[in-house]
Amino acid sequence: MIDHSAALPMAVLRQPPALLRALRAARAVIGREVGRTVARPGRILAAVLFPLFWLVVFSPGVQSLSGAVSVTPYDGAYKPLLEYVIPGLVALVLLLNGVQSALAFVHDREGEQVGVLMTAPLPRWILLLSRLVAVAIVSLVEAYLFLFAAWLLGFVIIGIDVPWNGWAVAVPFVLLAAWMLAAAGLALAVLIRVLADRAATILFLVLPVFLLSSALYPVWRFRDNDALYLQTIAAANPFTHAVELIRYAAYGSFTATSLAVVLGVGILSSTLVVARFDPERRPVRAAAG
Repeated sequence: MIDHSAALPMAVLRQPPALLRALRAARAVIGREVGRTVARPGRILAAVLFPLFWLVVFSPGVQSLSGAVSVTPYDGAYKPLLEYVIPGLVALVLLLNGVQSALAFVHDREGEQVGVLMTAPLPRWILLLSRLVAVAIVSLVEAYLFLFAAWLLGFVIIGIDVPWNGWAVAVPFVLLAAWMLAAAGLALAVLIRVLADRAATILFLVLPVFLLSSALYPVWRFRDNDALYLQTIAAANPFTHAVELIRYAAYGSFTATSLAVVLGVGILSSTLVVARFDPERRPVRAAAG
């Protein structure tokens, strides 16, 4: 019987299994993205200071107007508004990093980094999903740095209680929300071809997405102020479900609805990214004048 394997090049015979090659590629992509972020501490500092500034400057005024709130994860207990908004501000950190990373990634089409990445001998979906996981990990680190800063600030100025046991349990849910927001941001960036329109549109959407959610106050507050249409928008907002998934997990509870929405939007957005991203297609610049 003839041994056909002897005719194959030794380089082919020595190739690691496809799964191992995929894991190595994912590790390389994730390591590269995390390394780039660590090399730019100013970006991490900005990600922490922006929500912290909101917490210190804006929240006390709203607290005096809105008082305390009681929602399901708190088991009927009333929580100060300053404590209620912490999960929403954590989600804001995830949103901002996801948007910034999406814009940076599609911008790289004008250079060579993305092209080199996409020519690796691996399926494109592995490389793109690895990139999203890398962004989610960076977002997770930035979010918990913000939490630590808010906790320290609580001793000095505004008395915020950060339940660390709950936030330790919430890590996988925060990571899941970070992945969903990164995928949604990249999907939107991929679908918009004109470079100037892409940046303007995405940055314009950040504020409404944040405000029309449960990040700052419960959704039922819209109904109490006779704004049922805003309540409907906020309830359908995927960012609301990211906030609630994090909020419930941080306080030892669970919401299947928000988990399903986050998973659904994340999978849909990731599918759009893999299907529509083309490193050969250069962004179109808006015509001058």
